[in-house]
Amino acid sequence: MIGRSFDHIVSLGAHCETAHHIRRLTGSNKAHVFDWFVTPTLSLVEILECDFAEMFLPENMRVIFDGKGVLCNRYGTIHFHDFQDGHPDGTYVQELVAAGCRSNRDKFAYLANRFRSMRGRVLFIRADDGFVSGGDRNGDFTDELFSRFVAAIERILPNVDYNLLLLRSQYRGEHPRLHLDVAEKYGETRWEGSDRGWDELFLRQGIHFVKAEEPTV
Repeated sequence: MIGRSFDHIVSLGAHCETAHHIRRLTGSNKAHVFDWFVTPTLSLVEILECDFAEMFLPENMRVIFDGKGVLCNRYGTIHFHDFQDGHPDGTYVQELVAAGCRSNRDKFAYLANRFRSMRGRVLFIRADDGFVSGGDRNGDFTDELFSRFVAAIERILPNVDYNLLLLRSQYRGEHPRLHLDVAEKYGETRWEGSDRGWDELFLRQGIHFVKAEEPTV
């Protein structure tokens, strides 16, 4: 049991379910970097190690899944929601995706600065491993990869008191800041998963959010 209050509760992916329930349960709509795209575990660690460099470069963004998603070749992330002007008829168009990279770079540079500027008590939550069909970065945490994650987080946020909650993970490493649990889906097949499962998770783990009066994006 975590049993703590937090100044920030932040999604580390691996997909949209995590951010959806954090917002629902905390009442905060504050955006963060990893909220709305699919992030394999290795991709998460590489992005943190590189301090968010080279995100959304046009030459790295490729339309996939018959126009239903966009792949970042640099990091292996999948984007379904970050190029709203890139699919006028419901199918992504490569030229429009490339044109949308500039606004995304500005947006995510802002979110990266928000990430770096966090202070106080932070709970990071990550659900699943971000499996991507045909991807080359699939897999859960290993001891080596988790050590890299800790080193990257503590370099970016040296003065933050953080905990990490992994949900539905196969990783069984031990670390004083690591917690493992399951957000039950109760048969739900929607991308959001189960409200009940997440409600029970927050209650079981004793997670509390201290909402600050700050502007949101």
